Amino acid sequence: MDDRTILKKTLPFLLLFIFSLGIAGNEYVKQISAPTEAAEDTVNVQIANTTDNAPSTTAKWNVLTYVGNYFKNPVQLVYDIYLCDVHSKNDGTPADNTRLPCDPIIVGSNYLATLRSGQITITSRESTQLIRQDDFSCGKVALVIKRNGAVLAREEQSKDTSCAQQGLQANLNSANIGIEDLIGRFARVIFADDEPDDSDGAGDRPGPDVEIPNTNTGQTIPVDNNSSVARALEFYNFVQENCGGTVNANNLDCLTKVSPPHLQWNDVIKRLVADVKNCANSPSCKQVDLQCVAFVRALVYATTEAQLPGVDSPKQTMLGKNFGGRKWVDNTCQSDLTGCEKPRPGDLIIFDWGTTGHSAFVTQSTGDGFVAIDANLAGPGQLSEIPWELSHKNIAGWLRRY
Repeated sequence: MDDRTILKKTLPFLLLFIFSLGIAGNEYVKQISAPTEAAEDTVNVQIANTTDNAPSTTAKWNVLTYVGNYFKNPVQLVYDIYLCDVHSKNDGTPADNTRLPCDPIIVGSNYLATLRSGQITITSRESTQLIRQDDFSCGKVALVIKRNGAVLAREEQSKDTSCAQQGLQANLNSANIGIEDLIGRFARVIFADDEPDDSDGAGDRPGPDVEIPNTNTGQTIPVDNNSSVARALEFYNFVQENCGGTVNANNLDCLTKVSPPHLQWNDVIKRLVADVKNCANSPSCKQVDLQCVAFVRALVYATTEAQLPGVDSPKQTMLGKNFGGRKWVDNTCQSDLTGCEKPRPGDLIIFDWGTTGHSAFVTQSTGDGFVAIDANLAGPGQLSEIPWELSHKNIAGWLRRY
C-alpha cells in the first residue's frame, strides 16, 4: 500500500481528531476563563412532579438545573416547601383558593405552614436532585426554589382532602392554626421564625453574663437615601413611629391598620406579621414578642426583596454556615483588628450566646466595629440600634450576600 493510499484512509480520522482536539481546547478555555459567579440569567431550574415508587402520602419532585455558562463558585439555591389548605364548593368543584399559588404572602391561599426549608448547591452545569416531603395527607404542598430572593421555579401537588376536614385550622390571619394536630401529621414543621423556647421564656435575649453596649431605643434614625440600606432604616423608623418601637402578637394592628396605608411596606408587613403569628402559635417557639430572626428577615426583604429561609435559631442554623444566598465570614477581628475582614452595611451579624444566639442587621461600618439594628434584645419585642465593637466575645461572624 503506497503512501497516497494510506493518507487517503487515515485522513478522515486525523481530521476528526484535530476537530475533537479543537472542541476540547475551546471548552478548556471557557472553563479557565469562566466568571467567579454564574450570572442570574444563566441559571435555569425545572421541577417535575414524580410519584415513582412513592407512598400515597409522599410528595416527590425531580429538580433539574442547567447553567448556561461555566462558573467557578458553587451556585446556592434555597427552597421552601409550603403547605396550604384546599376547599371544595358544594358542587364538588375546586374553590377559588385552589387556583391561587400556595405562598405565605398571597392573601386567600390558605397558607398553613412552611414544612421545610433547605439549600441546593450546584457545582456542575447540569444536575438533577430529588426532593421529597413525607406525611402529605391533605391540602396541597408547593416546592418553591429561589436564588437571591428571585423565584426560579415552582411546582405544586394537591390532595382532594381538606386539612380543615382533618381537624386542622387553615385561617392563618386569625391565628387559629391547629398546630398540635399539624405536627402530629407532619414529621417536622419549620415555621417562618420557629425558634426553640428558652427555659426563661426570653426567646433569643442574652443572659446576664453578656455585655450589651448602650442602646438607642424608641427613636427614629436619620436616613441617607443614597445608602444601600436606606430601605431597612426607613422600615425600622416606620415600626418605631407606628408601634412605639415594640411589636408582639397582640399589637399587630399598628402595622396592618395604619392610616393612611403605607403601600410600599405591604409585602414586608405581611411577612413580618406571618412570622410573629407563626412563632406565637408554634409549640417550639411560644414567643408572642417579635423575635430577632423575624425582624432580620423583614429587613432583608425590604432591602433586597430576598427572602431568607425560616430557621430554628441563628446559633444552630446560621452560625458558621453559608445560608440563604449568603456566605459566612468568621469574626477574626477579636484578636487583631489589623487587616481582618470587617462587616459591611447589609451584612447579618450572628451572636453566639445561650441556646439560640441572636441576629442583627448592619447599617453602618465604623473603625473598630459597626452599628446594627435588631429586635428583642433591649427588651421583649423591642427594636434597638446598637454600636458594637468587633472585639466583643459573642460576635461569631456575619453572613454576606454572594
